[in-house]
Amino acid sequence: MAVSFVPGELDLDSALSRMDGNTAILGRVLQSFAKSLQQAPEQLAGHLQHALQTGQMTESVRMLHTLKGLSATVGARHLAAVTADLEHRCITAVPKAEQARLVTTLQVAVQATAHSVQEALVKLALTTSSQNRNGS
Repeated sequence: MAVSFVPGELDLDSALSRMDGNTAILGRVLQSFAKSLQQAPEQLAGHLQHALQTGQMTESVRMLHTLKGLSATVGARHLAAVTADLEHRCITAVPKAEQARLVTTLQVAVQATAHSVQEALVKLALTTSSQNRNGS
């Protein structure tokens, strides 16, 4: 897998651009994404492991595709790249020897992103609070 982004790194400038510069919308989207990520590591890993063992990939591909899109929307480029790679591998069949490593890679990417999203929410709240005090 050739992922060239740093785990957990968020491109908030591009995410904010996708929200037409509206920090309130970005904050709500990040909060929703953060809630999704809280359950994602165990849920995705368990589902993916089961799918890899049984060969029933449809639901895993759907979950990965959704996570990929959400990640890209909020600027979580590493997680988007990891999920895109996993989605492709699930569609084309993952060799047994790679399965555990792929699940671990996904878990690490989700955890790093979840941490970064929490930090971004704090910074966004501080920025919004400061702007409100200054009348901006």
